[in-house]
Amino acid sequence: MARKAGIRALLSRRRTFEITEPQPAQSIFSIEVHHNGVHNYIDGYMSGLNTASWDPVFWFIHSFFQLLWVAFRNGQRASGINPERDYPRGVRIPPGHEFYQRMNFMPFMRRITNLEGFSSRYDRIVQYAPMPRCPACGGSPYLACVRGVCVSRSSRRPPVFFRGKRSVSTTEDQLADENVNPNTTNLIQSNEAALSTLNKPYQNTFMVNGKIDEDAWAYIPIRVLYERPKGFNFHTTSPGATKRDMYDPENFKAEAKRIGLHNEVLYKQQCTPSGSGAAKVFVQSNGLNYAGKYKDYAIVDERQPVTSAITYIGFKKPTDSDSDVILTAYDTCGRICRPACPVYGHHRESYKACSGSFRISSRSPLMFSQTYGSAVSNTWNVREMEPGCQSKSLPITFVCDHQNSWPWESKL
Repeated sequence: MARKAGIRALLSRRRTFEITEPQPAQSIFSIEVHHNGVHNYIDGYMSGLNTASWDPVFWFIHSFFQLLWVAFRNGQRASGINPERDYPRGVRIPPGHEFYQRMNFMPFMRRITNLEGFSSRYDRIVQYAPMPRCPACGGSPYLACVRGVCVSRSSRRPPVFFRGKRSVSTTEDQLADENVNPNTTNLIQSNEAALSTLNKPYQNTFMVNGKIDEDAWAYIPIRVLYERPKGFNFHTTSPGATKRDMYDPENFKAEAKRIGLHNEVLYKQQCTPSGSGAAKVFVQSNGLNYAGKYKDYAIVDERQPVTSAITYIGFKKPTDSDSDVILTAYDTCGRICRPACPVYGHHRESYKACSGSFRISSRSPLMFSQTYGSAVSNTWNVREMEPGCQSKSLPITFVCDHQNSWPWESKL
């Protein structure tokens, strides 16, 4: 769900144009930003516009955001603003969203204007139970009060269903933490949220063009080259030595420069490393001429100056036609990695910056594997006396060196 800080910021506003799009990028006051963040965090079906409603949690989430909308409008009423007339106007309104444009919900209801959609009669259709608050948390067996906030807790007891309704007089104070300053709150996920992903696998939907078919996917290996983020300290020092982390390239600048380590960007404290240094780099494929995406991750070690890891990514098999796909990668904190493609015909391995987009065909020689298992076997050789990775089978490497530049404009 949306964070307490985000809810507090949202409900601190009084005019509709302050919480609706367009807004500055990742505005903490935008209800759309918080809504989209939940969809993207859950991922899977929930991250697709045409599939989100397939996930049962979709309906709970939208009920909650409707509750936020009702609380915001009640805050307007308390400030003497008529929410039914507070529809944003002016040149900043995107075409088709003007107050006089009509929404088409046929055959479920007649066409109405956007302004009519602001009528309070729609608020009164639904009633909400009181928001749980510490220390009792509404008496719910599913909630516990932790540091003044009601949070979910696991229970082996069978579910207990209960009823309780309240009118739509829900106020912002019931929904938000009073101790949050919306002007200084960061929307980037917390350290706890980032580290929690280490214990979670990822489940793909295997959906292509609206049909779930695991056999419709082919695979390629992807290499990730990960440079240690600047500013981390794992306190790995030997007795009597300097207090600086022995793995930090700052301790051996000449050697680091010789191999190309040039990480000079110190990010804001949005994420901190795990105790062990383990982290994930997510790699994703998105179809350009088909509807479908595939995502997986590689495990990297943030302690080391540089780490190399391999994962495998699926895309639609080019059976009837070529598959156009774009590959992207980012780390647990959302920092984007740069794509690099091999330059063939050189005597040694050589790479150049590329877009990460590919057109994959079924013409020989095949540059992909028909199954996940064959992708693994085509990449590795662990037979006695011949261990190693078949680097020529790697069509792309993502370089995660945390540069302060747009990945597709930089050069290796």
